[in-house]
Amino acid sequence: MSFFNKLFEIDSPKNTGLIVENAVINNFGCIASGAYIIDYNKTIKSNPQNSYAYYYRGNLKRNIEDFWGAIEDYNKSIEINSNFADVFYDRGIAKRNIKNYKGAIQDFTIAIKLNPAYAHAYNGRGIVRREQNIYKGALEDYNKAVELNTHFVEAYVNRGDLKIDLKEYHAAVQDYSLAIEIDPKNAVASYNRGNAKYLMGDNEGASTDWRNAIDLGLTDYYKTINLNYK
Repeated sequence: MSFFNKLFEIDSPKNTGLIVENAVINNFGCIASGAYIIDYNKTIKSNPQNSYAYYYRGNLKRNIEDFWGAIEDYNKSIEINSNFADVFYDRGIAKRNIKNYKGAIQDFTIAIKLNPAYAHAYNGRGIVRREQNIYKGALEDYNKAVELNTHFVEAYVNRGDLKIDLKEYHAAVQDYSLAIEIDPKNAVASYNRGNAKYLMGDNEGASTDWRNAIDLGLTDYYKTINLNYK
């Protein structure tokens, strides 16, 4: 019996999916994702109405950047259970990755309707709205995200990025500083704060932040940005 099936005997489908998905993403990577997808295939074959199995298989597919395959699984999960906010949120992420921005915004909005306290859904919608130059809506979403979760580092960073777009450099520095206060080892926040300071004419402050970002591992910066919403 496979590891996945053993877990399925002792835990609920939802919790089992969380255990397996986290194990794959955190410890094993893409190779193991494929192996666990095979286990989910078997589970779905034996129980085609298991919405969680489709959902977690979709997450694994998204983890290996099979976004279309992920969306197909999310669609099936929603067909079985349309009241699960997480699946709309994750489908929104997948749609963003295939540049279906309108569909992504719609999915994040549905996730928020199902769970009005869903800070990550507000943050996700804010990201897409910013990418579509819907700045007022993006700002409202980031504001709501940090209102719901005052320790939401990524939302502060994203709001800071938006404020740079709006040329509100002092306000951007404040947001990055809030992120750094929560997570002093956040290289992205330090790097971006350096950018805001540079745009303000504070070359010394910018250099200090950039050097700190390098010390914190700036080489992981682009990797961090690319993987957050896949």
